[in-house]
Amino acid sequence: RSSAASDVYKRQVESEYILNTSTHKFHRPDCAGVKDMKEKNKKPYKGKRSKLLEDGYSPCKSCNP
Repeated sequence: RSSAASDVYKRQVESEYILNTSTHKFHRPDCAGVKDMKEKNKKPYKGKRSKLLEDGYSPCKSCNP
């Protein structure tokens, strides 16, 4: 699968992410940044990546979800 195709696929399927409600970034659950996050800012999310982008969240630059 090409990179463009996999990007489209990622946006259309439901995935699990960890949201940082303070910085409005989203991470893969295994991202190193998640362990540095304050508990009060962590919010588990299961859904479409495109919905997070619509809601104003941006992807973490480290784990690139």
